[in-house]
Amino acid sequence: MNEAVKTSAPPRSSNRIVTAAPATGWSTEYYVDAGEAGKFLGIHRRTVLQMARDAVIPAHPLGDGRRKLWRFLLSELDDWMRGRVNSGRRPCSPNRRDIR
Repeated sequence: MNEAVKTSAPPRSSNRIVTAAPATGWSTEYYVDAGEAGKFLGIHRRTVLQMARDAVIPAHPLGDGRRKLWRFLLSELDDWMRGRVNSGRRPCSPNRRDIR
């Protein structure tokens, strides 16, 4: 009985795009829209879109014309936010600490 050869193709749904990490194979991080990015950053969706157009935050445009769809990787937004911290007393830590 012949078995089909399995390939390591990424899981794909109709509206999600999977990013590939060269060293580790396929990553499960998905691109998110401005609404999800806004929830993550704690700001309004329109502010996220304006910041993307002004190249303030890391964003990925889709489309060639004036009107673009913007997509975001939460890991890039997290790195961007952590890089903005300007404090010698309380550096960013991946571990959550209770502030009293």
